[in-house]
Amino acid sequence: MIRQAIIPLAGLGTRLLPLTSIFPKELLPISGRPGLEYILDECIDAGIKEIILIISKKKIMKEEEFKKNIVDLRKKVQKLQKDKQKSINQLATSRAKAKKELLNKLNPIMKKYMEDNKIRVVLDKKNILLGDKTLEITSQIMEILNREVKSITIK
Repeated sequence: MIRQAIIPLAGLGTRLLPLTSIFPKELLPISGRPGLEYILDECIDAGIKEIILIISKKKIMKEEEFKKNIVDLRKKVQKLQKDKQKSINQLATSRAKAKKELLNKLNPIMKKYMEDNKIRVVLDKKNILLGDKTLEITSQIMEILNREVKSITIK
């Protein structure tokens, strides 16, 4: 039975900069818990009684410094979350505008195509465009769209 685990934690964590400039990589949260906690839980579950952590001198910090770093990290994470939400909202707005513009250009093209080909009913224009390109109707509509709709302007 394995009685001892040696966990090397002395790396600099350069791939996760700037986060690792505040916290060691092993203390960064994964689903709300430090990554090291998951490793230690696995060791305990495996019945390991002695755990040796190999760390560098740079990673030793005082409690006050640790608490300050937590506050700084939380602020940075909150800012990143706000920025991410803002970007998602901007993208959603842009996509909605692009979709509206495409439909505004698509409707007259579809109407003319239907008149030219004596088509009376189309159940779902969107799904025709997403359908199999080998179908004659889809390839014809795509050809017309590529010829007629050069760009979509988002205002």
